[in-house]
Amino acid sequence: DDGMTILENINFSIKQGEKIGIMGLTGSGKSLFLSLLVRATTPTSGDIFVNGKDLKKYKIKYIRKVIGFCFQENFLVNATIYENIKFGRDIDKKEIYKVAKIAEVDEFAKKTKHGYRTNTGERGSSLSGGQKQRVMIARALAGKPSLLILDDVTSRLDTNTESLIFKNIKKAYPHLSMI
Repeated sequence: DDGMTILENINFSIKQGEKIGIMGLTGSGKSLFLSLLVRATTPTSGDIFVNGKDLKKYKIKYIRKVIGFCFQENFLVNATIYENIKFGRDIDKKEIYKVAKIAEVDEFAKKTKHGYRTNTGERGSSLSGGQKQRVMIARALAGKPSLLILDDVTSRLDTNTESLIFKNIKKAYPHLSMI
């Protein structure tokens, strides 16, 4: 820690259904900012308020329910595609398949011998980078969040697939806010 301030006095609002993009140079704090919003990182100083309430006052479980998020690093466990989307939560089977279709997981899962029962391997080693990202997007959508945070998660997707996923999300969840 060299004592350098990365983020300071940031204020913004996002309305229901609004889509916001955050741009900046590499290392400018975009990912840090997003990880602070979901309490994946704790600020070294200062406070974060959401709807006028200190973020620390919200239970982590509540934050994880209302905010679906997907970061650059793909965090997959050595389990099936289905289990990676469900991620230990009490989510209906129908919902898992719905979000899998939205995130275009269905497109590659059906081509595998075991479909959704295909094991992803350690850290998703049996999937391509784009396939991992689609599983992560499906996982983020599976909890029916009101805010979806996608941190550079389409970097390994071709433009057609990326466009299709965003079109699917907009159609299925018109009121979902996105960063």
